[in-house]
Amino acid sequence: MMLQVLVKNFYSTSIKSATNTSLLATLRKNTGYPIINCKKALEQSENDLQKAEEWLHARAQAEGWAKATKLQDRTTAQGLMGVAFGKNRAAVVELNCETDFVARNKRFQVLVSTVAADILYHLSNNEQDSQLDPVHKVTLSSGELSGMPWQEFPDKHLSDLVALNIGQLGENMVIRRAMYLRVAEGIRLGCYTHPRSSPEPGASLLGKYAALVAIKETSAPEETSSLTTDEFCQQLGMHIVGMNPQSLGSLSEIESSKEQEARSKTEPLKQEPTVIKTSSDLPESSTSSSESSSSSNESSTSDSDSDSESAGDSLDMNENRLYQQTFLMEPGVTVREVALRQGVEIVDFVRFHCGGSLEESVPSGSTTTTAA
Repeated sequence: MMLQVLVKNFYSTSIKSATNTSLLATLRKNTGYPIINCKKALEQSENDLQKAEEWLHARAQAEGWAKATKLQDRTTAQGLMGVAFGKNRAAVVELNCETDFVARNKRFQVLVSTVAADILYHLSNNEQDSQLDPVHKVTLSSGELSGMPWQEFPDKHLSDLVALNIGQLGENMVIRRAMYLRVAEGIRLGCYTHPRSSPEPGASLLGKYAALVAIKETSAPEETSSLTTDEFCQQLGMHIVGMNPQSLGSLSEIESSKEQEARSKTEPLKQEPTVIKTSSDLPESSTSSSESSSSSNESSTSDSDSDSESAGDSLDMNENRLYQQTFLMEPGVTVREVALRQGVEIVDFVRFHCGGSLEESVPSGSTTTTAA
């Protein structure tokens, strides 16, 4: 009789131990928390898996907020840009941390991806139906972003999600800024990040730089074009990241090099403005002769300097225009020429650099609104 009781107790204990081990493994896989915390959570919840997860999240959240409060004065000079992308909508966000080591951590990258996706989801489902502009842009401040709902737990905010990760990674983190874009029917959005990465398939795109371009197809590509529209968007985004244009420019205002060459053959030659250098700009061998001639031609030099300055200003302005810049992927050809060859019009663009100024993303002449 005693032997039967011992055997029964042995098998009961073995089954219970196997069950606890299975629950522990499941809880660990579902939450990612340390084994010791998962074991305590199962004890507190009497092996109820759902209650154990809730207990772990609540404890981690409390510890995260405590850690966040402690670290809030630390400088966050590193981080990543994240871009969540849809058919005609996109959200780009900058999330900062203290070190590049954490910026390369997969948990931090998943955080950036999640925040970008939540911003896109929230604003897509809470925007007005009417749209007057071809490209509608909404800028969001750090405070507005922190108070935005956390999609997985709607009763919490993105600030809670960030605090949770602060507790897990041990560094201060800040959602610095974001922009939401929506384009009208017939306009296509393209996205590029550099260096390009994604924490997992289907997640947001990440990088230190991000560019979004809005284009409209106006005609069929020329036979000489070897790019698809998507490939052109990718290359244009790469150009914007690398060349940092300050404004879009206009297709009608800028002539291509071929048009300039054709016009020069039919129009009389025009006198190019002469650039007069100062003595400090000249080589030593020509300084004395320059000084002797400058006194006798003071008035003409003044006029020439004025003309040269205005010509130089015009040149600098054109070089900062996207259409006028030499295409990064095809030296010797302007962006305008490539766009015309591709049969597209560039409607708008934005460029972000992690750690850049808050105004850098808005090109000259563009308009944005703030979140309501």
